[in-house]
Amino acid sequence: MVRIGRRTHVGTIVAVAILGVLAAGAARAAPVPAAMPDAVSTARSAADQMFYWRWSDGSQAKERTFRRSTYRVPENLPRLIVSAYPARPSRAVDLQYLDGSTWRTDDRGRTDARGSVRLALNPYCPDGSWCAATVSYRARAAGRTTSFLVTYAP
Repeated sequence: MVRIGRRTHVGTIVAVAILGVLAAGAARAAPVPAAMPDAVSTARSAADQMFYWRWSDGSQAKERTFRRSTYRVPENLPRLIVSAYPARPSRAVDLQYLDGSTWRTDDRGRTDARGSVRLALNPYCPDGSWCAATVSYRARAAGRTTSFLVTYAP
């Protein structure tokens, strides 16, 4: 029994002991039961997941140019797809752009049951016109970041 402040934490010790037994069993290559409870199977840290990204048009380029004359409206721009493996647990993913020295969120999503999320770019400047600039973006998930450049052109 552990006492922290005014609370006694018996459940925490039991949970830690169970996880310790599971870890020791895994270290000896013991088989994992097919009916593993969800509470145990989803208790993964961010270090256990790998993240991948690509554009919805199949490109993996870290530098892209999106012309208004080609795409016409933002809905036609390729989306950034971020995928997590394994898919569980679901993770929040932020698409951010650099505004001076501040990162601002352009889109935010959560990975679905397959571990993927689609994020949309916003090519409009604050005045409502299609930007004519190169913008630094980053995608952030579970403390990991990937950066890329997008040039918006008329």
